[in-house]
Amino acid sequence: MQFKEIQTPKGILKYRMPDIAEGHAYLALFDKIQTNEDVLRIMSGIMKQMGELIEYKEHGYQSYKEVLQDKENMTKAISEIAKEIYYDLLEMLAKKN
Repeated sequence: MQFKEIQTPKGILKYRMPDIAEGHAYLALFDKIQTNEDVLRIMSGIMKQMGELIEYKEHGYQSYKEVLQDKENMTKAISEIAKEIYYDLLEMLAKKN
């Protein structure tokens, strides 16, 4: 399993991209994209589900919920990871069709 890294105020956070099965589960969030609100809904759904992709315990968090509650240190990193996953899923969707 290959991990990527992103810098946070707490140090380097390691994460991985979804595998094929996880990617298809995330694609369920893409039921319709017609407005910017739909994109925000999808991004929010990705953020809620991506806890299994992130090595957060190395930074002292006991749960992914704690990561999401640490707005000061994790907002930018979580948003960037979700954006990367979003574009990866769009690519997967394009290849699927």
